[in-house]
Amino acid sequence: MENRFASYLLSTLADDADHPFGLELKTTNLQEIAGLLGTTYRHLNRVVHSLIEREIITKDRHFIQIQDWSLLEKLSNDIRYE
Repeated sequence: MENRFASYLLSTLADDADHPFGLELKTTNLQEIAGLLGTTYRHLNRVVHSLIEREIITKDRHFIQIQDWSLLEKLSNDIRYE
């Protein structure tokens, strides 16, 4: 699940090549993202908290921000959603 979520974040934010670090994804509903990725909200929430603890992303109520782009790319195994 961690790989799919990393791929989702990179695919969603990959269009902005001018800002490879610190990109933000506006999200008000992790349940919607969980549904798109084929998992439960609770499982996705555990993945998000794991990435936060490892300082790969930060999250507040409405945004997820990538802190370590290169590590997120490694986690994604070069998979992108189109």
